[in-house]
Amino acid sequence: MPLERDVSRILDQLGSLRDDPWGHQATRMANGIRESGIVDEVGKLSERVESSLFSLAVTIGAATQSLAAYLVTTNGLLSGIDVALQNPQAMAADEFYRRGVRALANTWLPEAVQELSQSVTTTP
Repeated sequence: MPLERDVSRILDQLGSLRDDPWGHQATRMANGIRESGIVDEVGKLSERVESSLFSLAVTIGAATQSLAAYLVTTNGLLSGIDVALQNPQAMAADEFYRRGVRALANTWLPEAVQELSQSVTTTP
């Protein structure tokens, strides 16, 4: 690959710098780096990394919002379960009541009377 060849050439030139007290070799090396396009490639790579990091940050932000909404919903559900566990008799009475109302709405009168009566006797 051209980039690997250029990097290898630059590393070879670095080894000869200690023998060049006037910096001629360093100047040639700097010119070679500019001409090779490595600086441009690094700049392009930096832009791609920046763009990818921005996309990642947006994705994490959206995921965090979704997670927060899920946690709020879950907390509400768990709170309802907690209330039910603290007072199971009241929950049973509520269920008998709901079933009685549903039976009454369907004109199932014997079932409605039975469910509503059980709701009254179960209410704490």
